[in-house]
Amino acid sequence: MQQFFRRSRRIRMAAAASALPLLAGVAPLAGCAANFDSQLLQPYNQAVGINERDGGVLALDVAVVADESGNGTLVGALVNKTADIDQLLTVNAGGRVTAPDLAEPITLDPETLVQLAELPNTVSISGPDVQPGMTVPLTLQFTNAQPIEAQVPVVAQEGTYAEISIEPAEG
Repeated sequence: MQQFFRRSRRIRMAAAASALPLLAGVAPLAGCAANFDSQLLQPYNQAVGINERDGGVLALDVAVVADESGNGTLVGALVNKTADIDQLLTVNAGGRVTAPDLAEPITLDPETLVQLAELPNTVSISGPDVQPGMTVPLTLQFTNAQPIEAQVPVVAQEGTYAEISIEPAEG
């Protein structure tokens, strides 16, 4: 009987000795991302607008900022990912939404981001469907890149968008 306990004690010691390196390798990994700078503990604010990342021009965080009268301004960023200059020629709207012709094409230099709200001539959108909480069908036509077609969300002119200039669309 005593021999049985000696053997089982040797087995337990051997098992513990072989498990020790395994535990030593796993223990440091158990604390990954568990400190106060962990990405899990950082605030995340989802973008309001849509992102279209197909084709030569990317549309990032694109939305329509609207007032209570059904007038809005297209905001967001366009990024020309090609090596050639491109231009936004027109913004076409569908349904009960009007998007007049642009005063002039918007030039998109290669590998450059253009903020639509910061341009001297804004892109105006109007119609009964241009109300916060709705979406409007828009198509952005470019000289070279394929068109971007999207249901663009309409947001209120408040908070981040309080300073966006809104002009009634004519045409």
